[in-house]
Amino acid sequence: MSIRKKKLLIVFVNKSNYDNYENSGTLKLLDEKYDLKIWYDGETNYASIQLPYLDFNGKIEYLKYLREKASLKYFDSIKKQNTHTFYRRFKRVKGFKNILKFKSIIFFSNFFKSQKGILLLEKNLNNFVEKTNFFKKSTDVLKEENPDLLLITHQSTSITLGVSLAAKKTNLPVLTSIHSWDNIVKGNKLVDADYYVVWSDYMKNELVDYYPIVKKETVFTTGTPQFHDYNSNQKLINREGFFKEFKIPEAKFYICFSANFKAIGQDEPQYLEDLILEVQKHNTSSKENIHIIFRPHPTEKSKRFDKVLAENKNDITKVIHHKNNQFSASQVLFSTIYYTNAMINVGSTMGLDATLLNKPAFYLDYTVKNSSPLFSIEEIYKLVHFKSLKECNNAIYHIKSKSEFTGVFKMLVEGNNAAIIKQKIWAEAIVKHPVEGFAENYMNVLNKVI
Repeated sequence: MSIRKKKLLIVFVNKSNYDNYENSGTLKLLDEKYDLKIWYDGETNYASIQLPYLDFNGKIEYLKYLREKASLKYFDSIKKQNTHTFYRRFKRVKGFKNILKFKSIIFFSNFFKSQKGILLLEKNLNNFVEKTNFFKKSTDVLKEENPDLLLITHQSTSITLGVSLAAKKTNLPVLTSIHSWDNIVKGNKLVDADYYVVWSDYMKNELVDYYPIVKKETVFTTGTPQFHDYNSNQKLINREGFFKEFKIPEAKFYICFSANFKAIGQDEPQYLEDLILEVQKHNTSSKENIHIIFRPHPTEKSKRFDKVLAENKNDITKVIHHKNNQFSASQVLFSTIYYTNAMINVGSTMGLDATLLNKPAFYLDYTVKNSSPLFSIEEIYKLVHFKSLKECNNAIYHIKSKSEFTGVFKMLVEGNNAAIIKQKIWAEAIVKHPVEGFAENYMNVLNKVI
């Protein structure tokens, strides 16, 4: 008589989210050991169910923002660092109705910036969600499938909020992953789970500190699937193919300028122009020439860099994945970092990617001429998640003026890797090592909780 396999249903919110679990081998292991179904809108080779149409209305979105802003204000009132509200300034909102909406959120959040107030907002938010067709159809799916455990891979999306509430309605246990290293302090955790998996012990302590209702024994450190192959070079495009595909000229050294999304990167075109001018000066006086690899933010379609790129074609090459590439987006990202000698950006998580590939990273941290009134470089590095870097001896070096680029160039020429030592200590605090161990760690957690 065969023993029935435990049944798992795992929810994905987008392709990137799905690919991390697929490419790390996690789904293969889950499918071998359990009766697995994927709950996801995209393509998959496993048994799957389509997610219902998401019909959340404006009231739900308003309450989500209001709860988030109230949570940030509450965190400011009880934590030593009182810059949590920097995450939701709403400075870049356009249109009269939107401006009025977000100003009202800022105002009304003052009446809910307490545990009691936040719980009241959550109750109202959940009540509205439970009236949606998405919730009702999700509940029907869970009743029909009746899994032993629902696995959620992102803690702060509308999809996973609706699905987690449906699980609660049907008395099904939930395990959720915390999506990224900087998420805990942002006040946007929407999934109330029975179990949590996190990147590191640092994040585990942060989670139970910010959400005391979460008990430490229900939080497990697994690492993250997104870096699983950073030690294997499986994603590496051979040098000749990569340089030919993107028409990158030969140089002694390469610096990657990685753009952030526009809200953070308001002044990035000016920073890039400063870097180009300093590279040009260096190249006229040194045989150790430098070329810049420009990586736009992958989700942004704006043309804010077009002018500076067009005027400096000899000094900079744009590298970004597009549909006609013969290589995947993850291959292009990995190879970009691998073939560059240093990473420069404005407070981006790419500093962590660079560190895991043994590349020095630098944060731009000075005010440019004609800086955008919607942006403050000082506020960026006061965001709470940067505290982990400060606790690790300021692991990533901050460039405080454009004259300091010459110091970066000197470090490259001399082969000085002292910066990497500090960066590595930080990376090991933020991500469980070895980074390729996520799938095995995740399976071990399931063995404990099922």
